[in-house]
Amino acid sequence: MLPSSEFRQMVQEKRVGDWLGRHTPQNRRFKRVYLFETRVAGFQYHEGKNPEVAALLKPGVELVLVREPENKYDEKAVAIYTKQGNHVGYIPRDENHIPAAMADQDLFIGAEIIRFRADLVLIAPWECLQVRVFQSMPKARKSPFLSLICPRCGGPMHFEAGAPTIKCPYCGVEHILLGIK
Repeated sequence: MLPSSEFRQMVQEKRVGDWLGRHTPQNRRFKRVYLFETRVAGFQYHEGKNPEVAALLKPGVELVLVREPENKYDEKAVAIYTKQGNHVGYIPRDENHIPAAMADQDLFIGAEIIRFRADLVLIAPWECLQVRVFQSMPKARKSPFLSLICPRCGGPMHFEAGAPTIKCPYCGVEHILLGIK
């Protein structure tokens, strides 16, 4: 998630797509942890009701979340934008405390559209756009180290794969490793 000033600069320089690119599902180095699904608050007051912007709102489309601590109505405000820089609303106030806290810790939080119903824009705009909020995080690398429990004392033992023996750091007994499958 970006601070609002940095996001505006990226929109002007047309760098939003590059920044989001590393957090797409196709990037095998990152994984998505889905946090929750929610409606978009304030849709009727922003650009989503514009027909050109509404045409961009299709299921699966990624949206940018922008932290707005300077928002005069909500200090935990998290705005929702299209990749093109169109403001479509906010994460509702009763659900924004966790994404705001994560953003304040510089964690990447994004959203993708679940459903957009253009027929509700005029009648129930608070129900027309629903999103799924996710955290994008690097996948854990597989460690070359394995852990075992000492059969004599129950203490944890760490060793490097391929080592022929391992010595318990607690009771001092040396164990011969026959192999791991």
